[in-house]
Amino acid sequence: MTRSIIKASLAFQDLKAVKRTPRFRLLSEYIFDSTFRSDYRFKILNALAERSLHASNLASQLGISRTAIYRHLNILEKYGWIDRDEENKYTLIADVFLVFRITSGKKSMNIEILTDKGAFASKRLGFVIIKPNAHLCGGCDVASDCLKIVKSMARYFNVKLRSETPAKAFIEILATLASRDFTKIARKSYMVLMGAE
Repeated sequence: MTRSIIKASLAFQDLKAVKRTPRFRLLSEYIFDSTFRSDYRFKILNALAERSLHASNLASQLGISRTAIYRHLNILEKYGWIDRDEENKYTLIADVFLVFRITSGKKSMNIEILTDKGAFASKRLGFVIIKPNAHLCGGCDVASDCLKIVKSMARYFNVKLRSETPAKAFIEILATLASRDFTKIARKSYMVLMGAE
């Protein structure tokens, strides 16, 4: 039995761009989870966090065939993570990727923004994925280095941290951006719903 799943991403058009406000992209939970079924897609997003690249540059940088790179790029473009510029270079669409889940009742439908799942992109820090229980910082050998990175990211996004473990601090940044910045933008914006084929 084949089940038809509607995949959608929401793009917000800010009516009054605010200086230093990150660019957001909302992705369905299905799209977010499907994206990271391949390690190459994470590697592509990480490379694009640094700068825009042509497909051929990505293929040689990652050591995979051009056919494989185009397959992954098409999926990332279809799912709303990336776009191509006028020079045919691939680029990330946003700085912060929030994940939503839709629930419905008899008389209403709710869009829930998840604060424990999402991603950040930064030229200096690369691409960071947040998933529930993905990283437990208890006995990690690189926890102190990771904490330096997350504190740097918090400064970049102007978020005050209370957490002292990297995993909890990343989630704290994501939750703050969702509630503080995204809410402010969404209240003065309109939504465009685009289906991913």
